[in-house]
Amino acid sequence: MTMNPEIKQQWVAALRSGEYRQGKYMLHNVDENTYCCLGVLCDLAVKAGLQVDKSAGKHNEYDNLKSYTVIAYDGNQYSLPALVIEWAGLETDIPETAVEDEGGEPMNVAQLNDRGWSFVQIADVIEREL
Repeated sequence: MTMNPEIKQQWVAALRSGEYRQGKYMLHNVDENTYCCLGVLCDLAVKAGLQVDKSAGKHNEYDNLKSYTVIAYDGNQYSLPALVIEWAGLETDIPETAVEDEGGEPMNVAQLNDRGWSFVQIADVIEREL
């Protein structure tokens, strides 16, 4: 199964648009108004009218004891919910890539995001591989 080409094009365009501020570790951090690459796809799904439950919750950073308000999509704070996976034509909640880490293990798009790859770099990988 390959990703729905129209949705892939929208996702890649949104990542390259500069409209979304990039964050790490959670789909949408409300307090900092940041998204991870998967959060951008969830936001596009909601804007397209997909009936995904969007609810605010708390995420606690244990290393610095800071608490953030985050958006969960159908209860998911860190990965794609089933409705978004199906809508986008994906096979998993965190799509894998052919990009390898230092140890030669394949990384998924969330790992690229959380390791500091820019949205533009991630968009290039999505365009090429999904």
